[in-house]
Amino acid sequence: MTTPEIISIAVSAVVTVITGIVVWVLKGYIADMKRYRTERELKEQAKDDLILGLARVSLLEQYYKSERQGYYSTKDREVFGKLFDAYKTCGGDGVIDQIAPKIRDLPTSLPGHQGDEE
Repeated sequence: MTTPEIISIAVSAVVTVITGIVVWVLKGYIADMKRYRTERELKEQAKDDLILGLARVSLLEQYYKSERQGYYSTKDREVFGKLFDAYKTCGGDGVIDQIAPKIRDLPTSLPGHQGDEE
């Protein structure tokens, strides 16, 4: 075997080893990025669920409060409308869809009272 042949074999071996190392590092990096993306998506979904849950609780509380009082103030009506629209846009549905018409049917204030009541 001549010196150029030995050098050629040595260079091929070094290139193969380097290629293997690069592939191994990239494979680990890609796996880490997938794991990170999955964790980030899970956290984002949890935040979305939390926000929808808080909006749902607020809408239900407003409904039960207004139902007990027998009226619904203009201010509360405005807040309910904005929160309801945002809730629906974010994917909320169910019970809130059922109470929305009921709360909208409540009078704006008690008979005999001036203006909105809190």
